[in-house]
Amino acid sequence: MSAAIPVDLAVAGCSTLVGEALLQLLADSELPLGQVHLLDREAGEKIEFKDRYLRVQDLASFDFGQVRLALFTVPEQAAEHAWRAAAAGCSVIDLSGRFRRDRQVPLVVPELDPGWWRGLPAGSIVASPSPAAVLLALALGPLQQAAGLERLDVTLCFPASMADRAGVEELAAQTAGLLNARNVTTRVFPKQLAFNLLPQVGGLQENGSSQTEADIVGELRRLLDPSLSIGLSVIQVPVFYGLAATVHLQTRERLTAADARQMLAETAGIRIMDGGEAGFPTPVTEAVHHDEVFLGRLRDDESRSKSLNFWIVADNVRKCAAINAIRLAEQLVRAS
Repeated sequence: MSAAIPVDLAVAGCSTLVGEALLQLLADSELPLGQVHLLDREAGEKIEFKDRYLRVQDLASFDFGQVRLALFTVPEQAAEHAWRAAAAGCSVIDLSGRFRRDRQVPLVVPELDPGWWRGLPAGSIVASPSPAAVLLALALGPLQQAAGLERLDVTLCFPASMADRAGVEELAAQTAGLLNARNVTTRVFPKQLAFNLLPQVGGLQENGSSQTEADIVGELRRLLDPSLSIGLSVIQVPVFYGLAATVHLQTRERLTAADARQMLAETAGIRIMDGGEAGFPTPVTEAVHHDEVFLGRLRDDESRSKSLNFWIVADNVRKCAAINAIRLAEQLVRAS
Protein backbone atom coordinates (compact mmCIF):
# COMPACT_ATOMS: atom_id res chain seq x y z
CA MET A 1 0.00 0.00 0.00
CA SER A 2 1.39 3.41 -0.94
CA ALA A 3 0.47 6.83 0.39
CA ALA A 4 -0.70 7.68 -3.14
CA ILE A 5 -3.07 4.69 -3.36
CA PRO A 6 -6.54 5.14 -1.83
CA VAL A 7 -6.92 3.30 1.46
CA ASP A 8 -10.16 1.51 2.27
CA LEU A 9 -10.80 1.70 5.99
CA ALA A 10 -13.39 1.07 8.69
CA VAL A 11 -14.30 3.03 11.81
CA ALA A 12 -15.75 0.72 14.45
CA GLY A 13 -17.70 2.60 17.10
CA CYS A 14 -18.70 5.55 14.95
CA SER A 15 -21.50 6.57 17.34
CA THR A 16 -19.16 7.20 20.28
CA LEU A 17 -17.79 10.66 21.07
CA VAL A 18 -14.32 9.61 19.91
CA GLY A 19 -15.82 7.96 16.83
CA GLU A 20 -17.50 11.21 15.86
CA ALA A 21 -14.22 13.09 16.35
CA LEU A 22 -12.38 10.51 14.24
CA LEU A 23 -14.78 11.06 11.34
CA GLN A 24 -14.32 14.83 11.54
CA LEU A 25 -10.55 14.48 11.55
CA LEU A 26 -10.49 11.82 8.83
CA ALA A 27 -12.29 14.21 6.51
CA ASP A 28 -9.41 16.68 6.88
CA SER A 29 -6.54 14.22 7.25
CA GLU A 30 -3.66 13.46 4.88
CA LEU A 31 -4.91 9.91 4.42
CA PRO A 32 -5.73 9.05 0.78
CA LEU A 33 -9.20 7.72 1.53
CA GLY A 34 -10.89 5.08 -0.56
CA GLN A 35 -14.04 3.40 0.71
CA VAL A 36 -14.95 4.32 4.29
CA HIS A 37 -17.10 1.86 6.24
CA LEU A 38 -18.86 2.89 9.44
CA LEU A 39 -19.42 0.06 11.91
CA ASP A 40 -21.29 -0.25 15.17
CA ARG A 41 -23.17 -2.77 17.26
CA GLU A 42 -26.44 -1.47 15.81
CA ALA A 43 -26.69 -1.02 12.04
CA GLY A 44 -28.92 1.13 9.88
CA GLU A 45 -28.29 4.72 10.97
CA LYS A 46 -26.94 7.14 8.37
CA ILE A 47 -24.06 9.43 9.36
CA GLU A 48 -22.74 12.37 7.36
CA PHE A 49 -19.14 12.12 6.17
CA LYS A 50 -17.54 14.50 3.66
CA ASP A 51 -20.80 15.89 2.26
CA ARG A 52 -22.47 12.50 1.90
CA TYR A 53 -24.28 10.06 4.14
CA LEU A 54 -22.91 6.61 4.95
CA ARG A 55 -25.03 3.82 6.37
CA VAL A 56 -23.74 2.24 9.58
CA GLN A 57 -23.02 -1.47 9.14
CA ASP A 58 -23.13 -4.28 11.69
CA LEU A 59 -19.75 -4.71 13.37
CA ALA A 60 -20.27 -8.39 14.21
CA SER A 61 -20.88 -9.45 10.61
CA PHE A 62 -18.56 -7.06 8.75
CA ASP A 63 -15.97 -8.63 6.45
CA PHE A 64 -12.66 -6.94 7.33
CA GLY A 65 -11.11 -8.41 4.20
CA GLN A 66 -12.65 -5.39 2.43
CA VAL A 67 -10.37 -2.88 4.20
CA ARG A 68 -6.69 -2.40 4.95
CA LEU A 69 -7.09 -0.31 8.09
CA ALA A 70 -9.59 -0.24 10.94
CA LEU A 71 -9.91 2.19 13.83
CA PHE A 72 -11.65 0.71 16.87
CA THR A 73 -13.32 3.00 19.40
CA VAL A 74 -15.90 0.53 20.64
CA PRO A 75 -16.47 -0.48 24.28
CA GLU A 76 -13.73 -2.80 25.48
CA GLN A 77 -15.90 -5.90 25.44
CA ALA A 78 -16.65 -5.40 21.73
CA ALA A 79 -12.97 -5.05 20.80
CA GLU A 80 -12.71 -8.81 20.31
CA HIS A 81 -13.56 -8.07 16.68
CA ALA A 82 -10.10 -6.50 16.35
CA TRP A 83 -8.62 -10.01 16.33
CA ARG A 84 -10.93 -10.92 13.48
CA ALA A 85 -9.83 -7.82 11.58
CA ALA A 86 -6.15 -8.59 12.11
CA ALA A 87 -6.66 -12.20 11.01
CA ALA A 88 -8.09 -10.85 7.75
CA GLY A 89 -4.87 -8.88 7.15
CA CYS A 90 -6.33 -5.57 8.27
CA SER A 91 -4.12 -3.31 10.40
CA VAL A 92 -5.92 -2.15 13.54
CA ILE A 93 -5.55 0.99 15.63
CA ASP A 94 -7.38 0.33 18.87
CA LEU A 95 -8.70 2.99 21.25
CA SER A 96 -10.98 0.72 23.26
CA GLY A 97 -8.44 -0.05 25.98
CA ARG A 98 -8.65 -3.77 25.27
CA PHE A 99 -4.98 -4.06 24.24
CA ARG A 100 -3.24 -1.41 26.36
CA ARG A 101 -2.15 -3.95 28.97
CA ASP A 102 -0.94 -6.45 26.36
CA ARG A 103 2.82 -6.09 26.05
CA GLN A 104 2.76 -7.95 22.74
CA VAL A 105 0.80 -5.03 21.26
CA PRO A 106 2.64 -1.74 20.57
CA LEU A 107 1.41 1.15 22.74
CA VAL A 108 2.25 4.32 20.83
CA VAL A 109 2.31 8.09 21.11
CA PRO A 110 4.03 8.90 17.79
CA GLU A 111 5.70 12.09 19.06
CA LEU A 112 7.65 9.95 21.55
CA ASP A 113 8.53 7.12 19.17
CA PRO A 114 8.83 8.42 15.58
CA GLY A 115 9.93 5.08 14.13
CA TRP A 116 7.39 2.90 15.92
CA TRP A 117 6.04 1.47 12.65
CA ARG A 118 9.32 -0.04 11.40
CA GLY A 119 9.08 -3.78 10.97
CA LEU A 120 5.38 -3.85 11.79
CA PRO A 121 3.64 -6.34 9.45
CA ALA A 122 0.22 -5.85 7.90
CA GLY A 123 -2.52 -7.20 10.09
CA SER A 124 -0.95 -5.86 13.28
CA ILE A 125 -2.85 -4.33 16.19
CA VAL A 126 -1.55 -1.03 17.57
CA ALA A 127 -2.94 0.39 20.82
CA SER A 128 -3.51 4.11 21.28
CA PRO A 129 -2.93 4.91 24.98
CA SER A 130 -5.65 6.21 27.25
CA PRO A 131 -6.33 9.95 26.94
CA ALA A 132 -4.75 10.50 30.36
CA ALA A 133 -1.54 8.71 29.35
CA VAL A 134 -1.39 10.64 26.07
CA LEU A 135 -1.83 13.97 27.87
CA LEU A 136 0.94 13.25 30.36
CA ALA A 137 3.32 11.61 27.91
CA LEU A 138 3.21 14.55 25.49
CA ALA A 139 4.27 16.97 28.24
CA LEU A 140 6.68 14.66 30.05
CA GLY A 141 8.42 13.13 27.04
CA PRO A 142 10.66 16.14 26.31
CA LEU A 143 11.56 16.45 30.01
CA GLN A 144 12.39 12.75 30.24
CA GLN A 145 14.65 13.05 27.22
CA ALA A 146 16.40 16.17 28.54
CA ALA A 147 16.92 15.36 32.21
CA GLY A 148 15.46 11.94 32.99
CA LEU A 149 12.48 11.48 35.29
CA GLU A 150 13.06 10.13 38.78
CA ARG A 151 9.66 10.58 40.41
CA LEU A 152 6.21 11.61 39.24
CA ASP A 153 3.18 12.61 41.34
CA VAL A 154 -0.01 13.38 39.43
CA THR A 155 -3.63 14.20 40.19
CA LEU A 156 -5.84 13.75 37.13
CA CYS A 157 -9.24 15.42 36.81
CA PHE A 158 -11.55 13.33 34.63
CA PRO A 159 -14.43 15.09 32.84
CA ALA A 160 -17.79 13.39 32.37
CA SER A 161 -16.98 12.65 28.72
CA MET A 162 -14.37 10.11 29.82
CA ALA A 163 -17.47 7.94 30.33
CA ASP A 164 -18.52 8.72 26.75
CA ARG A 165 -21.90 10.13 25.78
CA ALA A 166 -23.69 8.46 28.71
CA GLY A 167 -21.46 10.35 31.15
CA VAL A 168 -22.13 13.70 29.48
CA GLU A 169 -25.87 13.07 29.43
CA GLU A 170 -25.95 12.04 33.10
CA LEU A 171 -24.06 15.14 34.23
CA ALA A 172 -26.36 17.35 32.14
CA ALA A 173 -29.48 15.69 33.56
CA GLN A 174 -28.22 15.92 37.13
CA THR A 175 -27.30 19.59 36.73
CA ALA A 176 -30.67 20.49 35.23
CA GLY A 177 -32.50 18.47 37.86
CA LEU A 178 -30.75 20.07 40.81
CA LEU A 179 -31.28 23.57 39.41
CA ASN A 180 -34.98 22.74 39.24
CA ALA A 181 -35.13 21.27 42.76
CA ARG A 182 -35.49 17.68 41.53
CA ASN A 183 -33.76 14.57 42.83
CA VAL A 184 -30.92 13.18 40.74
CA THR A 185 -30.46 9.67 39.40
CA THR A 186 -27.11 7.90 39.06
CA ARG A 187 -26.46 5.18 36.51
CA VAL A 188 -23.06 5.97 35.02
CA PHE A 189 -21.30 7.43 38.06
CA PRO A 190 -21.43 5.82 41.53
CA LYS A 191 -22.66 9.00 43.21
CA GLN A 192 -24.03 12.41 42.22
CA LEU A 193 -21.46 14.15 40.02
CA ALA A 194 -23.17 17.50 39.44
CA PHE A 195 -21.73 20.14 41.81
CA ASN A 196 -19.60 17.40 43.37
CA LEU A 197 -16.22 15.65 43.24
CA LEU A 198 -15.75 11.88 43.24
CA PRO A 199 -12.41 10.59 44.62
CA GLN A 200 -12.58 7.19 42.91
CA VAL A 201 -12.81 6.22 39.24
CA GLY A 202 -13.07 2.50 38.59
CA GLY A 203 -12.98 -0.49 40.92
CA LEU A 204 -10.42 -0.72 43.72
CA GLN A 205 -7.48 -3.08 43.92
CA GLU A 206 -6.23 -4.70 47.12
CA ASN A 207 -3.64 -1.94 47.61
CA GLY A 208 -6.33 0.77 47.52
CA SER A 209 -5.49 2.11 44.07
CA SER A 210 -8.22 2.02 41.46
CA GLN A 211 -7.86 -0.11 38.35
CA THR A 212 -8.01 3.10 36.31
CA GLU A 213 -5.05 4.54 38.21
CA ALA A 214 -3.06 1.32 37.91
CA ASP A 215 -3.69 1.15 34.17
CA ILE A 216 -2.48 4.71 33.60
CA VAL A 217 0.65 4.10 35.68
CA GLY A 218 1.39 0.99 33.63
CA GLU A 219 0.95 2.88 30.37
CA LEU A 220 3.21 5.73 31.49
CA ARG A 221 5.96 3.30 32.42
CA ARG A 222 5.72 1.70 29.00
CA LEU A 223 5.79 5.08 27.27
CA LEU A 224 8.43 6.85 29.38
CA ASP A 225 10.55 4.60 31.61
CA PRO A 226 9.81 1.13 33.06
CA SER A 227 11.55 2.07 36.33
CA LEU A 228 9.79 5.42 36.83
CA SER A 229 8.36 5.91 40.33
CA ILE A 230 4.78 7.16 39.96
CA GLY A 231 2.14 8.26 42.44
CA LEU A 232 -1.14 8.93 40.66
CA SER A 233 -4.71 9.71 41.69
CA VAL A 234 -7.78 10.17 39.50
CA ILE A 235 -10.79 12.22 40.56
CA GLN A 236 -14.06 12.65 38.68
CA VAL A 237 -15.00 16.31 38.27
CA PRO A 238 -18.28 17.94 37.13
CA VAL A 239 -16.89 19.18 33.81
CA PHE A 240 -18.26 17.94 30.49
CA TYR A 241 -15.11 17.99 28.35
CA GLY A 242 -11.41 18.64 28.90
CA LEU A 243 -8.86 16.57 30.78
CA ALA A 244 -6.66 18.29 33.39
CA ALA A 245 -3.79 17.31 35.67
CA THR A 246 -1.53 18.76 38.31
CA VAL A 247 1.98 17.37 37.91
CA HIS A 248 4.82 17.28 40.43
CA LEU A 249 8.02 15.70 39.16
CA GLN A 250 11.62 15.13 40.14
CA THR A 251 14.32 14.79 37.50
CA ARG A 252 17.60 12.88 37.60
CA GLU A 253 19.56 15.83 36.24
CA ARG A 254 18.92 19.42 37.27
CA LEU A 255 16.35 21.16 35.08
CA THR A 256 15.09 24.60 36.06
CA ALA A 257 11.58 25.82 35.39
CA ALA A 258 13.04 28.41 33.01
CA ASP A 259 14.84 25.73 31.01
CA ALA A 260 11.76 23.51 30.97
CA ARG A 261 9.58 26.42 29.86
CA GLN A 262 11.84 27.20 26.91
CA MET A 263 12.07 23.54 25.92
CA LEU A 264 8.32 22.94 26.09
CA ALA A 265 7.57 26.19 24.27
CA GLU A 266 9.61 24.84 21.35
CA THR A 267 7.81 21.47 21.40
CA ALA A 268 5.19 21.04 18.68
CA GLY A 269 1.71 20.55 20.06
CA ILE A 270 2.32 22.25 23.41
CA ARG A 271 1.27 25.81 24.19
CA ILE A 272 2.59 27.58 27.27
CA MET A 273 0.17 29.85 29.16
CA ASP A 274 2.10 30.82 32.22
CA GLY A 275 0.96 34.02 33.87
CA GLY A 276 1.05 37.57 32.57
CA GLU A 277 -1.55 38.51 29.99
CA ALA A 278 -1.90 34.87 28.92
CA GLY A 279 -3.11 33.88 32.37
CA PHE A 280 -3.58 30.15 32.83
CA PRO A 281 -5.34 27.42 30.81
CA THR A 282 -8.52 25.63 31.84
CA PRO A 283 -10.35 22.67 30.32
CA VAL A 284 -13.34 24.79 29.30
CA THR A 285 -11.76 28.00 28.03
CA GLU A 286 -8.71 26.56 26.24
CA ALA A 287 -8.69 22.78 25.89
CA VAL A 288 -12.04 21.95 24.32
CA HIS A 289 -12.04 21.80 20.49
CA HIS A 290 -8.32 22.59 20.31
CA ASP A 291 -5.49 20.40 19.03
CA GLU A 292 -2.83 21.31 21.58
CA VAL A 293 -1.80 20.51 25.13
CA PHE A 294 -1.96 23.68 27.22
CA LEU A 295 0.54 24.00 30.07
CA GLY A 296 0.65 26.58 32.85
CA ARG A 297 1.69 27.24 36.46
CA LEU A 298 5.17 25.93 35.65
CA ARG A 299 7.50 26.57 38.57
CA ASP A 300 10.41 25.18 40.56
CA ASP A 301 9.36 23.11 43.56
CA GLU A 302 11.29 24.69 46.43
CA SER A 303 10.45 21.82 48.79
CA ARG A 304 12.52 19.27 46.82
CA SER A 305 15.68 19.41 44.75
CA LYS A 306 15.50 18.91 40.99
CA SER A 307 11.72 19.23 41.09
CA LEU A 308 9.08 21.04 39.04
CA ASN A 309 5.34 21.62 39.32
CA PHE A 310 2.89 22.42 36.52
CA TRP A 311 -0.70 22.14 35.31
CA ILE A 312 -1.83 20.74 31.95
CA VAL A 313 -5.12 20.53 30.09
CA ALA A 314 -6.25 19.14 26.73
CA ASP A 315 -9.36 17.99 24.90
CA ASN A 316 -9.70 14.36 26.00
CA VAL A 317 -11.88 13.37 23.04
CA ARG A 318 -10.12 15.22 20.23
CA LYS A 319 -6.46 15.81 21.18
CA CYS A 320 -5.82 12.89 23.53
CA ALA A 321 -7.73 10.22 21.63
CA ALA A 322 -8.83 10.94 18.06
CA ILE A 323 -5.79 12.97 16.96
CA ASN A 324 -3.36 10.40 18.35
CA ALA A 325 -5.17 7.67 16.41
CA ILE A 326 -5.24 9.68 13.18
CA ARG A 327 -1.50 10.33 13.41
CA LEU A 328 -0.88 6.64 13.96
CA ALA A 329 -3.01 5.88 10.90
CA GLU A 330 -1.24 8.45 8.72
CA GLN A 331 2.20 7.15 9.64
CA LEU A 332 1.16 3.52 9.22
CA VAL A 333 -0.21 4.20 5.75
CA ARG A 334 2.84 6.22 4.66
CA ALA A 335 5.14 3.43 5.81
CA SER A 336 3.23 0.65 4.04
